[in-house]
Amino acid sequence: MKTTIDVMDRLETLRYTAIALRIILYYSTEINEVPPLDMFNEHVYAFSKEGPSDSIPSTNEIYEFLARIFVSEDVQADCALLLLYLVERVVVCSDVAFHPHTWRRVLFTATILASKVSSTV
Repeated sequence: MKTTIDVMDRLETLRYTAIALRIILYYSTEINEVPPLDMFNEHVYAFSKEGPSDSIPSTNEIYEFLARIFVSEDVQADCALLLLYLVERVVVCSDVAFHPHTWRRVLFTATILASKVSSTV
């Protein structure tokens, strides 16, 4: 029998990751006045059919975006923790702004990087 520690529930982990990401997004939007780089800006390059929004996405919207990536690409649950670390490092240490019109591209890039790092460890 596997315990909860042995097997992380991927979707439950993503739910809590989405909550943490929304908090990071909220505070980085208030603090960070750096204009977004064009390659991350959804006003320049749309990431979805709906187009970019200037409001902070809901926790459920972030969760659905991450769940779609994690399930379709079979990314492990522990990558969500690495994803949080990478997003926080991007917010603190780079010129990439984590805003409502850049969050999808930042999360997608961080997810790919987290998946690669996790698969090599």
